[in-house]
Amino acid sequence: MADPAHPNGSDYVAATGEAATVVSDSSWERVHPWWDLARVVGVVLAAVVVVGMIGRLGDVIGLVLLAAAIALLTDPLRRRLARRLPAGAAIALTALLTLAVIGTLGVLLFRDISEQADRVSTELVDRIRALRPGTLPSGVAESLDAVDGIESGFDQLPAVVVTGEGDVTGVGRRAIDMLLVVILAAFFQSGARAALDRVVALWPRRARKEVREAIADVEARGGGYVRRTMVLGAFGAAVVAGASWMAHVPGAAVLGAWAGLCLTVPAIGWLLGLAPVVAAGFAEDPRTGVLMLVVAGAVAVLAARARGRLVERCRVRPGPALSALSFAVGFVAAGFGGVVVAFVATGLAVAAITSAHQVPSPGPLDGEQPRPAGVRAILRPTDDGIRVAPGWRGALALIAAASAGMLVWMFAGRVGHVAIWLVVGGLIAVALARPVAWLQRRVRLPRPAAVGVVFALAMGVGAAAVLAGIDGGASTSSELAEELPSIVADLESAPVVGSWLEDRDAALWVSQQMTNLPQRLEEARDVAAWLPTIGARLFDLFWTVVLALALLLDGPRLVAGLERRIPARNRRQFARLVDVSRRAVGGYLAGAALVAAINASVVFLIAVAIGVALAPVLAVWAFIWNFVPQIGGFMGGFPLVVLALAVGPMQAVVAGLLFITYQFVENHLIQPTVIGEAIDVPPWATLLAALAGGAAAGVIGAVVLTPLVGVVRVVLLDRRRPDFPGATVPAVSAGEDAVADAGAGDPRHRGATASAVARA
Repeated sequence: MADPAHPNGSDYVAATGEAATVVSDSSWERVHPWWDLARVVGVVLAAVVVVGMIGRLGDVIGLVLLAAAIALLTDPLRRRLARRLPAGAAIALTALLTLAVIGTLGVLLFRDISEQADRVSTELVDRIRALRPGTLPSGVAESLDAVDGIESGFDQLPAVVVTGEGDVTGVGRRAIDMLLVVILAAFFQSGARAALDRVVALWPRRARKEVREAIADVEARGGGYVRRTMVLGAFGAAVVAGASWMAHVPGAAVLGAWAGLCLTVPAIGWLLGLAPVVAAGFAEDPRTGVLMLVVAGAVAVLAARARGRLVERCRVRPGPALSALSFAVGFVAAGFGGVVVAFVATGLAVAAITSAHQVPSPGPLDGEQPRPAGVRAILRPTDDGIRVAPGWRGALALIAAASAGMLVWMFAGRVGHVAIWLVVGGLIAVALARPVAWLQRRVRLPRPAAVGVVFALAMGVGAAAVLAGIDGGASTSSELAEELPSIVADLESAPVVGSWLEDRDAALWVSQQMTNLPQRLEEARDVAAWLPTIGARLFDLFWTVVLALALLLDGPRLVAGLERRIPARNRRQFARLVDVSRRAVGGYLAGAALVAAINASVVFLIAVAIGVALAPVLAVWAFIWNFVPQIGGFMGGFPLVVLALAVGPMQAVVAGLLFITYQFVENHLIQPTVIGEAIDVPPWATLLAALAGGAAAGVIGAVVLTPLVGVVRVVLLDRRRPDFPGATVPAVSAGEDAVADAGAGDPRHRGATASAVARA
């Protein structure tokens, strides 16, 4: 008999049918510890195996998601074919057509990118070979083996862009992965109905109709939005590619693919996709440029009308900001395949959020007994938390949870750059929101037009600075490198530091260092290793600008939509905090931009007065560094003094004195007057924020973290204000409740109560 005092009984009884075997306590005590140890060792070994496979597991999950997205996109084609063919033949033919389209696009893009890469590589190599022999730039280029590095880097570019791999093995692996994705998509289409039935079966019978209606609504509206938008993009890509090919514009396939991809983004897609087409046309000759401008305008008008008549009927409007953000996340995470997955997921998510069908909870309805099944049978919520079921199922649940956590961590690490782009783009959008609002209010421009004017002016200033740097940068740097030893020799006769430099033979040391520089660079990385870094920085700049433009256009709509999702009891607090944060960041950035513009103007005037050739570039450099607290002034003026040495030692001294004098005036007069108390952060806090931001994300982090810290401080201070919504509601005691009930019929009491509610 079993002992009720013992949790497992006195004997261990294992029954099979009618037979039973009784194991004594002594034998079970000898077996039980070894069994526990074996289970622990098994769980640990399984966890180690899963951790070792976690990287490949993430790739597998990505392939599965891409297969599901392709299955959803090509399902209408399968249904049309199934009307005339058997089900299996329709699925197989859909898979073959999908594979043919993907392969054809890949081959066209690969060939076109190869041709353009060869052209750019040839031009760069010719420029390097045209350098004057014996000069420092020529010696550096020869030491770095720049010609071979550029050629090898551009040779790998087509494969990297199309497949994300730079070698033949990687390209082959990606081709096999794509074949597996298409096959898996075919399996998804064949088993879609059974999988849907299994999902719906998780709900009670009385709720399954509502679940099916909700799923059908999301698939119809979200899937319809994704498919129609992709058809719109394919139409734009075909028109742009065909027009570019007939006009003999180089890169027709690339221009068409880029235009089609960008046209899927509402509001700003036409600008991003068609601007390169017009630029490439004008790069050939003016007549071709005018022709491509006409083609781009026609495509933009037709795309806008098609979006309004076809896509908007689905009643799914993600907006430019959410669309651009999903594209950035998808591309950073998994390239073009990730873009497809992110695009489909965004459309379905927006359709689910805006659906009129409410999906009930998968739990039991009223009057039904709860039946633990599936995950609920393994992870059971209790008053103390979540209890894991014992045995192998609980161990597998823990391993699965740990694996999911590691996958999320890996994904966050991959898309960490997107967070930086989003924050920087958001700050730029907030900074430009004031001039946009001014144009809307004073000039009566609609918001898209006002955003276009402000953004065009900002981009024009940046482009002018870049062109000025390209024109004068090479010659000025070469002159400075050649004249630097003589400049240092002239400084040895200066009254203050001359004797110190002369005692240490500074001119001889600089001359030796400049002579030995090419030999030292021979051990450095070649140019092929620099190209990905340069491309990554340009990629960061592009997505930051795109997100800033999208947020500037779509910001008010996003804030209004988010406010509608906030519970009614917290809506006033949310609106108050958003308004306070917007005014604080806007005031700080507007003031900081004005101070930085004054600083840049002073640097520009000093450089022009002294005769430095790179005055616009120095002004932009000082403008950017002026946003960094504490050390920004020194870093902004240092290149001015260094480049002034090329003109003369005394000119450098004068430039340094003038800049130091201005910095004193800016720190003690201009900055406190202009910025004021928009974000009143103590100096030690700004220094810590700059150091922390610089350690996390370089100069961008140092610039961004200071206003974010200021916003947190402003929000915390505003929540303590007595006029904050909900802060002045008095606590009502039981006696006051009784008085309120007794005087409910008194008109004076009702008036006092209404006044108290109004004040709250």
